[in-house]
Amino acid sequence: MRLEFPSIINSDTRRFIYDSDKWDNAPVCSYFLVEEKRTNSEGWHYPVPITTNLTAEYLASLATQMIENDDLCESVCYRFERAPNTDDIEFAAKVVYNTKKSRYYSKELHKISAVRSKQYDRRYELVDDSYNGSPQGVLNILYDGGSFDGLTKFTYSKAVYDWFYASRKRHKKFSMDEPAEVAGLTDSWDEGRTITSAWTACMVALQAWKSKREFKHSMETFKQRAMVAKLGS
Repeated sequence: MRLEFPSIINSDTRRFIYDSDKWDNAPVCSYFLVEEKRTNSEGWHYPVPITTNLTAEYLASLATQMIENDDLCESVCYRFERAPNTDDIEFAAKVVYNTKKSRYYSKELHKISAVRSKQYDRRYELVDDSYNGSPQGVLNILYDGGSFDGLTKFTYSKAVYDWFYASRKRHKKFSMDEPAEVAGLTDSWDEGRTITSAWTACMVALQAWKSKREFKHSMETFKQRAMVAKLGS
């Protein structure tokens, strides 16, 4: 799917593109492109992947399109929902390095073991000193050496951030920067909050789309059952 739409901040000089057929490496997301207007002539520069400084502006602009475009929501939803579940986060928080003995963990099985033979079991990994139960330690396990773009890192960081905040009474010694800072999208707390707000707007648009889809399905089911009941009476 390809969709062009204006920036909600700089519509005269900048427009954005969502293109689900793009698979290039990108700092935020390969689907998220920007075109800048030429300064000395009419026309636009060739579209390129957005850089991190445009994350909030792009997401907010995208959200305004999502709230009115069901096809766009269906296309983009998995990119926003690609995040670890609560069980995975809870398990990763329990994987803590022990200086006295080697231990091994399995993300697949959600198990931790000190049995040395586990080092030969491909389902298990060695618990090293980067795993300390902190938010970053949890992310190290969840990333599992994978190469993620900025948007995916943000969704992971946001999920971990929310989990630690919800369980802050049990994890008072740990603190965490804004998810956008952790994901490398910004080094500013204020900008990080702005990115989170824009991302949340996209999530609200997705929830509205899902609710509308569920409403339509429920009404269709009702009509079918009502028709059957009417014919049977």
